[in-house]
Amino acid sequence: MHTGIEFFPIALIKGYNDDLVPDSNDRIKVFSRIIELKQLGYPVRNPFRALKILKNSEPFACNFGQIAIFLDHKGNVYSCEDSAGQPQREWCDYKAFDPASVFSSKEFKEVRENLKKCNICTLPCMLELSGSLSCRLLALFFESERWV
Repeated sequence: MHTGIEFFPIALIKGYNDDLVPDSNDRIKVFSRIIELKQLGYPVRNPFRALKILKNSEPFACNFGQIAIFLDHKGNVYSCEDSAGQPQREWCDYKAFDPASVFSSKEFKEVRENLKKCNICTLPCMLELSGSLSCRLLALFFESERWV
C-alpha cells in the first residue's frame, strides 16, 4: 500500500501572503506536472477533474452549501470560510443549532446560492463535486480509478 499525497494550492490572503501565491504560469506548470505524475501511477490522491480545475483556475459551481456545513472546534456552526479561515456566514453555537430552521431559512438559501459562485475554494473534494451534483455523485461510482 502506498501513502498518497493530495495537493492544495496556497490561497491568497490579501496583505499577508501576496508574494507567495504563484502566478498563473507557475500554477499551470506545477499542476500539469502533478497531472502527469498521476497519469504515470504516482499516488496523487487529487481527482483528475479537480487537478484540471486547479491548473486552469476554472470557474466552478460549488455544492458545499448543498452537502455540508461546518462545526468547528469551538462549537460554532457556519457555512464555509474564506481563504483566511473566516466564516462566510456563522449560524449559531452547536447547542442552539436547529437544522430544520437553518436549512429552510431564506438566509441559508441565499448563502447556498452565493457559495455556488464563490470560486475561492481549493479543496479537491469540493472541486470534484462541483457542477451538477447528481451527475458528479453518479460519476464517482463509475470512475474506475476510485476502485483500484
